[in-house]
Amino acid sequence: MTLEKNKRVVRRFLEDLFGTGNLDLLDELVAPDAVHAASTSNWEPGREGFRKHVIWLHTALSDIHLTVEDLIAEGEHVVAFWTIRGTHQGDFWGAPPTGRHVVITAVSRLRVLNGQVCYGQFLPDRLGILLQLGNLGRHTAQFAQATTT
Repeated sequence: MTLEKNKRVVRRFLEDLFGTGNLDLLDELVAPDAVHAASTSNWEPGREGFRKHVIWLHTALSDIHLTVEDLIAEGEHVVAFWTIRGTHQGDFWGAPPTGRHVVITAVSRLRVLNGQVCYGQFLPDRLGILLQLGNLGRHTAQFAQATTT
């Protein structure tokens, strides 16, 4: 596939699958044996891991609006810079619902083969999220304990 086609697949993957929560697109956009490498969770491999990630995101945040800010492609690899806006309505990395509007920026590294995402790594601005949710203290203590043991 061309670089532009790979970028279109990634844009649809982010905006139409993750952004809208349309799980009907999973079989079309995600390879059956895709690897899900999130920086914050250990999602299972294959489409099931991506399905659970989309459900988790839409459970944690209502009225999601996802915007792809930029795409950079080289061969089979696409790097995406994107932003999600939504209202915190469910558990989000241990933070109970706050009802706050949040803005999450992230970068993802994806690999596209045969028109499907076969690898996805997601790197959100977790510090920014925790600051917005007022949940930084709990996570700071957990991090400090983890790094000293």
